[in-house]
Amino acid sequence: MDEKELKEITQSIVDPESGMFHKGEKERCFAYSQHAICDHHGFVIAVKTFPGNMHDSVTFFETYESIPEEIRENIHQIALDAGYKTPG
Repeated sequence: MDEKELKEITQSIVDPESGMFHKGEKERCFAYSQHAICDHHGFVIAVKTFPGNMHDSVTFFETYESIPEEIRENIHQIALDAGYKTPG
């Protein structure tokens, strides 16, 4: 097997579904990330939980797809913070 194909993964013994979350260069912990999508009144219409090592820009689409179709049809604007901005 080529060395480029190998990847070391740190996995929790206690909770293998969690992911290694990095905050800055020194802070690391096993965590989850939870995404909530709300309507213009602030009511939650979708919630999804992901391992902490998944980037928000990746998990957004799965969360968005979990919104019922009849609600998605009426969405005209989406507001996100800078954490979702990634190069094309």
